[in-house]
Amino acid sequence: MDQLTLNNIQHTEKLKNIALVNQEFLDGIEQLKSQQRQTVLEYRGALEKRKIQQFEEQLGVTH
Repeated sequence: MDQLTLNNIQHTEKLKNIALVNQEFLDGIEQLKSQQRQTVLEYRGALEKRKIQQFEEQLGVTH
């Protein structure tokens, strides 16, 4: 193999490694987005539950 071919192979391997790192980064971002959505849903649920409790307290409802 000549030097140009060797250089091309090396650069191709470097690009593959960069692509793998980029994909891992993007996967990490998607995981964080998913966790954030779950946290928002949990917060909304807790907020709604608290609103219901406050309304029941105003009405004098006990469980």
